[in-house]
Amino acid sequence: MLAGIEFGAVVRSLDGGQTWSGHRRGALRDCHSLTFHATNGNWAYQAGGSGGGASFSQDGGITWHKNKNGLAKNYGVSCACDPQKPEIWYVSVAPGPGKAYGVAAEAYLYRATGSAEWQPIGWEPHPLRSMPIALVTAPNQPGQLYAGLTNGQVWHSADYGETWQKLPFDLPPIRRSMILVESDNRG
Repeated sequence: MLAGIEFGAVVRSLDGGQTWSGHRRGALRDCHSLTFHATNGNWAYQAGGSGGGASFSQDGGITWHKNKNGLAKNYGVSCACDPQKPEIWYVSVAPGPGKAYGVAAEAYLYRATGSAEWQPIGWEPHPLRSMPIALVTAPNQPGQLYAGLTNGQVWHSADYGETWQKLPFDLPPIRRSMILVESDNRG
């Protein structure tokens, strides 16, 4: 079990939360988003604001590796990973909290393969005008990525972020997270 604490640490428990480790070396202390891969629990991912933007683990959170090569900014806000290829992951970043959560965002959205350099993705040139505050992938559907924005828009990519389509609705402003509910189409 891993827990990320904003302005604190990333800690690990091996006994269901009865006891916790100290901060995991290499993880970001200002944790904003923390997730495990859906089918490979060795992979964990983090977006944070303490001087790196993003880090990942390939051993269940024991050791962490910062991955900032190619990021324009280093204040990580949200992260997600491909459901079938654990080495492919995504992060949204900004220059700082004022530009991440404010009205006039200066946002960036990236994709990386493991520790390779980040590649910018998105539907408009960077910086984006609204923060991708929620990143969600679809289970059993590789390449599918949804980005929920602070302005209420939801964008979808079916090809690992290469091309995007705005979904035909707007939500109230998204402030933190988003969930994806899949239907089996059986009525």
